[in-house]
Amino acid sequence: MIVCVVNEDDVVVVDGEALKFDFALDDNIWAIQWNGTSGHIEYQDINIPNEEITDFSDYQYLIDGHAAEKQRIVDERVQAQEQAQAMREQAQEQVQENNA
Repeated sequence: MIVCVVNEDDVVVVDGEALKFDFALDDNIWAIQWNGTSGHIEYQDINIPNEEITDFSDYQYLIDGHAAEKQRIVDERVQAQEQAQAMREQAQEQVQENNA
């Protein structure tokens, strides 16, 4: 799993799918890059060198948040489609009643 986190933009990209949502991350972190086995943390302070990482478990909550946001979007679309279908059916019923 490839992950890119851009703290300032509240964006988490998982395997190429970018989602914007609120999350908490140290303010001094600019971005986190993870290629599935290793990565690095980039800091806001240019005097702090990138920190190489070999474990992403401390940031798993960002992947979980991405999955939750993705599901929320899907659920919202399904609900909107269901509401639109219900409105179409109601309009058809109204037309049928008016024609009867």
